[in-house]
Amino acid sequence: MYDIAEPSGMRLHLTDYHLEMARLLIAERESPPRVPLEKGEPEGISLQQHVAEAARLIEETGYKRRLPELQELQHKLSAISELS
Repeated sequence: MYDIAEPSGMRLHLTDYHLEMARLLIAERESPPRVPLEKGEPEGISLQQHVAEAARLIEETGYKRRLPELQELQHKLSAISELS
């Protein structure tokens, strides 16, 4: 998804990508993956960076229907930060 959406400037799809990657990274904390990233996906982007990028894109594009998902991820991120 990323390798198509990013160069094409498909910002709503990029927003969805960052939200989903943040969810995936949260899930991976419980069960680490055994497969590599797909070709074209940026490596080493942290959970915090995915959430921040999703927030930026939502604000810039007006993609407000994704706000509840973003807020849920921000809440989970806060909880994770408090545990660390």
